[in-house]
Formats: sequence, C-alpha cells, structure tokens
Amino acid sequence: SANAPERPSFTVKPVGDFTSALADLDRDAHFLIDGPHGSPALVDERDCVLIAGGSGITPAMSVLRTAAEEDDPRRLLLLHFLRDASRPAFGDELHELARRERIDVVLIPSQPDERWTGPSGRISRELLEQLLPADRRRWSYFVCGPPGMTDTAEQALRELGIPRGSIRVERFALA
Repeated sequence: SANAPERPSFTVKPVGDFTSALADLDRDAHFLIDGPHGSPALVDERDCVLIAGGSGITPAMSVLRTAAEEDDPRRLLLLHFLRDASRPAFGDELHELARRERIDVVLIPSQPDERWTGPSGRISRELLEQLLPADRRRWSYFVCGPPGMTDTAEQALRELGIPRGSIRVERFALA
C-alpha cells in the first residue's frame, strides 16, 4: 500500500539463480534493491481498469490495497492475465478485495484447466471488448506487464476508442 512506505513489500518471480536463492536468505540479511520505478496508476478521479499481465499484478495490488484502505469511491476493475488461475499471485488477498463493493477482480488464464468456467485466453481486442464496462470511454486505464502484452493491450484499447490520454502503460522485461 502507498500508505505504508515504511513497510515495503516485493514480489519476486523465481526465474534465475539469484531469485531462486532468495528463499534461503537469513531473515537479517541486508541487500540493496533499486526501485520502485514508474508513475502513479490513478492520475485522476475517474473509475479505473487495471490490466495486469504476469508480474504486472504487483503495482496493481498496490493500487487496490491503497484504494481499499482509503475507502476510495472510484470503481476499480482488475483484469489479471496469467498463465494458470489455480494459484494466482496474491490469490487470497485478491479474493478478499473482490468482496468489496467497488472492486471487481477478473482472472483470465491463458492455459485454463478443464474446470475453468470464466474468461480465458491471451489479451486481445475481442476479449477486452467483452470484459470492459459499457461506459468504458469514461474510465482511465493502467496497463502493466511484459512488453508484448502491454503493446497488445494498448493497441486493443485504442481500437476500442479509448483516448490515448486515458491510458497509462508500464512495460517491464527481465534484464
């Protein structure tokens, strides 16, 4: 949450030697972390769609936590594109946030299992057209994820008539 800068939290995706070794660090270990980088997701008073791909869920979670703590009056819709919905990052917390009146959470797995009944697939104009609110041109948009996903999301939103000034995008890639 932006309301607790003295207690930062991080999401680490175990993709290499270093990130896999983090679990073995001593509790009192010291290390330097660079960041965060980027700019605020909610830049005006409009309702907001948060489109997160993979680890892009991390900044979206900060927005949702802060909004919940502040009892923010805006409607927030999280569209979380992920590989597998059986164990989403922040799963329990997302479930709790979705119980709030003004926060909606939609998980969209690209590889759903046979029991999945919700929306699925990779981000596309057609999928966004189904999932976005009817009054979508009145909302602001925050997109965060890997470059291919964010590029596709931004293009799809533009094709759906969302003004460029209503879309804020953060792209990230592993160095």
